[in-house]
Amino acid sequence: LAGGVIALAPSQAFATLEGHEASPGDPFSSCVGIGAGPEFGAVNYPNTEPEVWLAKNPASPNNFIGAIQQDRWNDGGDKGLVAPWSFDDGYHWGETPLPFSLCAAQYYGGKVLPTERASDPWVSIGPDGKAYTVSISFDENTFKNGVGAATSADGGVSWHNQKFVDFNADIGPLTSFDDKESVTADPVRVGVAYAVWDQLRFFVLPTCPTARVPHAGDLPAHRGFPVDPVCFSGPAMFSRTTDGGVTWEPARPIVPPVTDEQTIANQIVVDPRSGTLYNFYEYILVTGALQIRMVFSNDKGLTWSAPQVVVADHNPVGTHDPQTGAPARDGAIIPSPAVDPHTGQLYIAFQDSRYNTSGEDDVLFSTSVAGGLTGSWTVPQRVDTPSDIGTFTPAIKVNDLSQLGIDYYSLDQPQLGPNVWPVDRFMRISTGPAAVSPPQPGQAPTASISFATPTHDGGPFNMLAAPNAFGFFVGDYEGMAVDRDGKSFHSFFSSMNCDDANCTAPFNPTGAPQESKAPPDPMDVYTAAYYKAG
Repeated sequence: LAGGVIALAPSQAFATLEGHEASPGDPFSSCVGIGAGPEFGAVNYPNTEPEVWLAKNPASPNNFIGAIQQDRWNDGGDKGLVAPWSFDDGYHWGETPLPFSLCAAQYYGGKVLPTERASDPWVSIGPDGKAYTVSISFDENTFKNGVGAATSADGGVSWHNQKFVDFNADIGPLTSFDDKESVTADPVRVGVAYAVWDQLRFFVLPTCPTARVPHAGDLPAHRGFPVDPVCFSGPAMFSRTTDGGVTWEPARPIVPPVTDEQTIANQIVVDPRSGTLYNFYEYILVTGALQIRMVFSNDKGLTWSAPQVVVADHNPVGTHDPQTGAPARDGAIIPSPAVDPHTGQLYIAFQDSRYNTSGEDDVLFSTSVAGGLTGSWTVPQRVDTPSDIGTFTPAIKVNDLSQLGIDYYSLDQPQLGPNVWPVDRFMRISTGPAAVSPPQPGQAPTASISFATPTHDGGPFNMLAAPNAFGFFVGDYEGMAVDRDGKSFHSFFSSMNCDDANCTAPFNPTGAPQESKAPPDPMDVYTAAYYKAG
């Protein structure tokens, strides 16, 4: 991808695709021994950058800021997080380590969060150009953990105000664990940003409703979870800053705890016209069934609605190597929301298996023109094409023309040998908004939309060369931003730097972690920019 320019068909109305590498190095390469947990046999994957996010600076038209994992561990988290930044619209990138783990101490005179690992990178930028980034920061060798935050006022080059928004001191196996946080800068209110996450709380009752194991993306695997009679809950937690990240309000639940049920993948989108906050999340019921839900606030986060059901029957099955059945770790329970900034129409993109005949997931979307209320969401509709065996981990944005940009990883390639699992990333852009038809009695409304032919972001790459972190892993989510003109889209995604021609990573049937076979730079982050014709 680096430096490439590919002409697109005129019918797609987007003139060029330009791809550039956005992760120029590994600032933690010299950091060894921290967070290793040798007694647990943890394996690190050097120079890997899975799971990424991207934000466009509304106050500086050519500035992008990203957030990425750096040097993934097999059993949870990574050495630290890094912020790539560009001041020429994504053509060239620098990067700055974020102050969320001890491996970053050398860059901050020791003034970092004193934890061994970090994960779940996220970044958002306010109308004044102030950038907010958050992390899950935790130890491998103790139980302490929390949500970290920091800010930048210079386009991502330097970061300040590093602190814990929420902190859970180590009290042993019953220590609460924060997971899957995100941050959203208010698009019109200077100095205001909102952080949300799920918090797994463990407690003792005589009996628990079920023995279901809670879901946490990065709780180190060697610890496992307490078992009955220890129960858990997973409320959605919320905090906000109103002074540009200098202070954050005490964390409080906005989706209350229910024994042996939990939220995960909380993410807020804000309607800039009304100021309404919408927090979307996956809800895991006591039975293990999944729903996508949402709560909203009309008073800037002070009070929140009752839960609204977005997708009542969410049915992802995950992603698997078609040859061996080996699993990927993907965004199966990480729905991706978006809001049309001019109309307030809400969208959600997600993995689901309901229409797939190959035993994999498709990428689907649903939309609401009624503020996301229960019953207002359209019948889920497929985004990918019949040639896709399976698709996973979508990102979604809506531009100023009310067009959707949705991109995703795809298993559309023929198998190339026993040691290769080819994966690509594609973008689909709609010609306009989804038109919603009124529902028939007892039925959900339907959406009508036209998508252009999928365009190739990048790949194929060999998924078997990715870090093995509870499955071959390029990220639970990927990033996207609307470009400086308000019309164009910038994808931001992780890719292995290898395919069948120059890299193989033999599948290990025991499932043991293995190093990538493409040293010293097995993985990088790339952009793919789609510029509006004319």
